[in-house]
Amino acid sequence: MEFHPVVEQFRAQAEILDATQSTKSIDEATIQLAIWMDLNADRLSVDDMALLTAVGGILFREGLNRRFQKQFGDPER
Repeated sequence: MEFHPVVEQFRAQAEILDATQSTKSIDEATIQLAIWMDLNADRLSVDDMALLTAVGGILFREGLNRRFQKQFGDPER
């Protein structure tokens, strides 16, 4: 299956993280995105900010879900 070239870059980066046994978490990715957005806000369009905020919201929600499941277990069980 072929993916968009940027998605392929994401996959390659994930492989590097695995190979280096990185312990970086989704929470760290959320924080890095927020810092980058803040530092570059003057160069980003309203549409850019809206899209990146949506991505940040997904990261935040998934991080929160993972922390909840880790602390309380899977609610489906």
